[in-house]
Amino acid sequence: MWGFGEEGQIGAGDERNHDSPQMVWTVPVKSKPVDPPNVLHISLGKAHSMAVALLSMHQDRRRRLNPDTVRHAAISLQCFVRATVARIKLKKLLRARDKQAQDDIAAALALRREVDQLQDAAKNREEDATAREAQAQEFADMQKRQGEITAATCLQRMLRGWLARLNFKVRWKQYQDERAEAETAARERAAFLALEEREAFRMATDEVATSFVRDILIEVHANEERQVEIRWRAEDSIAQANLHRETQLKLEQEALERRNAVQELARHQRELRRQEGIEAAEAEHRARRDREIADTKAKLRARKLQAAAAAVGQPTTKTSKQSSERRRRLRDKLRQKAADEINISREKRDKLRAELADQRKVDEKLQEQQQLAAKLELARHHRIFRNSLKETPVVPRPTAPFQVRASFIAETYRGSKSLGSIDTCQPRMPKFDLPKIHRRHYTPEEVSVHKCAEDCWVVVFSRVLDLTELVAKNRGALTQPIVNHAGEDISHWFDSDSRDDDQYFIGFITQRVRAIQVVNTLTHQMHSLQVCSEETIEEIQYRYIDLQFNAHAGSYTWKYLDGDEFVPLDMAKTLAENGLPDESLEFEKLGMDADEFKPILHIYFNDDLTIM
Repeated sequence: MWGFGEEGQIGAGDERNHDSPQMVWTVPVKSKPVDPPNVLHISLGKAHSMAVALLSMHQDRRRRLNPDTVRHAAISLQCFVRATVARIKLKKLLRARDKQAQDDIAAALALRREVDQLQDAAKNREEDATAREAQAQEFADMQKRQGEITAATCLQRMLRGWLARLNFKVRWKQYQDERAEAETAARERAAFLALEEREAFRMATDEVATSFVRDILIEVHANEERQVEIRWRAEDSIAQANLHRETQLKLEQEALERRNAVQELARHQRELRRQEGIEAAEAEHRARRDREIADTKAKLRARKLQAAAAAVGQPTTKTSKQSSERRRRLRDKLRQKAADEINISREKRDKLRAELADQRKVDEKLQEQQQLAAKLELARHHRIFRNSLKETPVVPRPTAPFQVRASFIAETYRGSKSLGSIDTCQPRMPKFDLPKIHRRHYTPEEVSVHKCAEDCWVVVFSRVLDLTELVAKNRGALTQPIVNHAGEDISHWFDSDSRDDDQYFIGFITQRVRAIQVVNTLTHQMHSLQVCSEETIEEIQYRYIDLQFNAHAGSYTWKYLDGDEFVPLDMAKTLAENGLPDESLEFEKLGMDADEFKPILHIYFNDDLTIM
């Protein structure tokens, strides 16, 4: 066995020998001839040159072994070993790269999470800082208002002291002058002058007291009148609200009765149609069964006649008996088939009836489940709203000291204004008398109110026109039809192609009216109103003000209940865009009263006293 040395040692060969083979293994001379070992492990000096040589061969082939074949086998074996080692290293390198990439991705994700946590912490700190700044600003404003009130009180005290000192100085000077004149005059008139002086002092005191009492009485009467006016306005608003509520209840009751009547009529008609269909099916089935029975009887009679004719014309034989037996069996089969068809049709009809009854029960059960779910959702909304009312701040009633202090400050500012020494007086608050404004959209109820010659509105192709000025300028028979149909839709009078005159255009008629409920969490008052589906929350706020529910509606934050949380509304979006879709059609399909499931908007007071 020979080996070659290449990049180290192969077997026992010389490592510097690359051309001639070296003897690696041989058989001793005295021993018997044996084959070489099956496997020779060849280990080189370097780690990347390893191979296993399979050198077991037959004795005849061993004679043909020469250095060239050994060299070629060793080179091929070493190339294979090198290629195998290279593939192993490449796999290890790829595995190491994949692991490094996974480690890099995990590190990047960890860094991203850490950055997100740091950003959230920074955002929370910023929100806390903003809240603390708002609280500090509110505390500073409160301190400023308290300082202004204290300054006003001190200023009023100083003014009263100054007036008292001035009056005292004037009277003292007058007294000194009168005393000087009395001293220069004759002594006999001294007593008379003293008496006159005392009388004048008493009269002056009475006059001052009388004027003071008169001012107090005037103020008391003014307060009483204001209280009476406030009470009258409150009673009037309550009466209007009650009247509006009663009207709404009547309308809702009438609508409910009409809806129930329509549903009952529709149900009755459906039942009548179903009964008529069943009766028609039964009549058709009976007619078909009668026809089949008549056909079967006719065939049976014909066969009997044929059998009788055959019996008369031919003698009775064994063949005729067999044919009679076959005809009898055929008749029995036909009868059984007709009976089976009748039974099958009856079973199908009974099965169809049972399926219709089951489907009706399933529909009724589904409708009951939907109604129950809607009622549970409404109860959940009411429960959350009641819980929110518990968290609202309680507004205490004004106490007697508070009213005395308010009257004192009002008297101070009034006295300061009369003296002319203070120019920065608070302006008078305007009365709650809002002008009528034009909107983008109107409800049919709003248009129907303007139905006279002095206030004439009409609807033409979904456009609201104010024809009051036109009717006033053209009194007579030509405008009388318009006056007769004021507050109505008169689109059928005109051509739909021409709409080029916008002189009297004031807005659009709404495509759908929505009923909502507004809850004031400060006063615990609830108001129901109808709005246009195209109106934004800001326009609904103006409508809420125009109905004289609250003049300070601009000082409130409008929210709605989203799940278990009150979310502020976007004032520039509509109800549907804020996540409050119109579900009245779904309620009508389910046979439920949509007025019992109106969207509820909650308003929270901001304490900025804004009058819009």
